[in-house]
Amino acid sequence: MNNAITLELARFKVSPDNVDAMLADRPGAIEHISGAYPAFVGSRLVRLGPDEFMDIVEWTSLEAANKAAEEVPEHPECQLYFRHMSELVSMDHATVVA
Repeated sequence: MNNAITLELARFKVSPDNVDAMLADRPGAIEHISGAYPAFVGSRLVRLGPDEFMDIVEWTSLEAANKAAEEVPEHPECQLYFRHMSELVSMDHATVVA
């Protein structure tokens, strides 16, 4: 069993006119994920440009991150957040080593 923290790095685009709505819907999605997935450690949203963002989500394991990546898009609370994304640029997982 892997005890290292896994980061989920989801880079996506949002039309500038949808940014405020996306930011308003994100807390509900994070609250749902936090309650539904005990392996969820936390998350941060960073802005990379006027229309590009990255969700950096911490999980207790890669297995938990992969399971959530499959299931989370089906939850209505998360769909409210995801609907604002015009493009998923990339989705990667990385293990924290130091």
